[in-house]
Amino acid sequence: MESEVVAMTLRLFNGGPGACGTMTSGGTESILMAIKAYRDHARTSRGVTEPELVAGVTAHAAFDKGA
Repeated sequence: MESEVVAMTLRLFNGGPGACGTMTSGGTESILMAIKAYRDHARTSRGVTEPELVAGVTAHAAFDKGA
């Protein structure tokens, strides 16, 4: 099911030949994986070694965990 959903999403957003994706099972996991993806991308593409995350005090606890 995951591969079908990812394939449909890639078609919807015109994903190129190198595009890929994954699914998560819940909100906390989704937030953690998004933070990790952005952190890894910033490190690879821009050389960011000490990233900062700015979030409000009412943000979901997963933002604090991911940071």
